Amino acid sequence: MVSFVIELGCMKTNVERADQFLKSAFENNPSYSFGEPSIMYNHSRRVRDMALEIAASVPCDRELLEILALFHDIGKAYDADEQTLRERHDELGYEVTKDFLPQLKLTDEQRHKLVDFLKGTFNSIESTIIKDADIIAFFTDPILQQELKDWGDSRGLPNELQRKAEKISKLSLQASKAIAEPLYNAYIKTWGLENSS
Repeated sequence: MVSFVIELGCMKTNVERADQFLKSAFENNPSYSFGEPSIMYNHSRRVRDMALEIAASVPCDRELLEILALFHDIGKAYDADEQTLRERHDELGYEVTKDFLPQLKLTDEQRHKLVDFLKGTFNSIESTIIKDADIIAFFTDPILQQELKDWGDSRGLPNELQRKAEKISKLSLQASKAIAEPLYNAYIKTWGLENSS
């Protein structure tokens, strides 16, 4: 009986499994993570944390929300050229995760929403929260901001940080807008950007 309890204590949750898979996916293909797997891994974890903050005032499936948040950019770990990943990473998430997904113990409804999301279909409150959280999380991540700036500058795209600032107008939820405002203001001040709100 004691060994059974110990085994249960070591069992991983769906979210822990997803987090572990995410980390290994970016370690296996860090090219779109600016060559450093921790950058996109940490960004995905920031998106998860931000999504949970938004969800404090928006009813949703929190377990599914965490998994979607962790996997929102996992298509960037797909083995493809930079342009493909930049333009299609939303729909490539399923290709990266399809062999892993059976390890998650999800309801049919959760699995359906997860697969839709990983194929680029955003039709749930959870996916709406994730889209907002992704925008806001960028404003809180100076390492990712610097990497994006350097990346854009090296490719003749000097306005990448301004392009990210302009995404503030795409926030859908009132809770997101309230959370984003001070973070956005600090971001544009830090980088000397135009206020797009």
